[in-house]
Amino acid sequence: MWIFNQEHADFWQFVKFTIVGMLNSALYIVVFALFMLINQETTTALIGSSVAWFVSTTNSYYMNRKLAFAGVKVLWWSALIKFYLGYVFTSLLLYSALTYVQMEIIGTPTGLVPVVNVLVVGPVNFVIAKFWSMKPIVHAEGERMNIQQEQGSPISWT
Repeated sequence: MWIFNQEHADFWQFVKFTIVGMLNSALYIVVFALFMLINQETTTALIGSSVAWFVSTTNSYYMNRKLAFAGVKVLWWSALIKFYLGYVFTSLLLYSALTYVQMEIIGTPTGLVPVVNVLVVGPVNFVIAKFWSMKPIVHAEGERMNIQQEQGSPISWT
């Protein structure tokens, strides 16, 4: 079928990234809800939100490495740090800026603000992941490390 050919690989990569994002949004909600079962105080909500963000972002990195970016050669720890930094940028800075602009400048109805934010932040996360966090290693030294890995080196580039 024409839509499954190699010309549409980026589209399917984005679809996989989006599915992983939806699953991790659900994971975030579940982890947060577990904290809310303890009590519903603000401190517990803040801790629960932080733990839920960390768990869902870590899981998102892992799932995206296995699904959306399968086969891409990266230093796992470098990609993970970049993944966290990208998500900090989008979930704290971009999300807050979008909320402010919509509420104070545009006058977007409050019920639509998170919907617009998700529609903007999701693709931005994908671009950051594709072209920065999960950018493949292509320099000569990286190629040499791949050969060493195949010969039993403990260095992991996948």
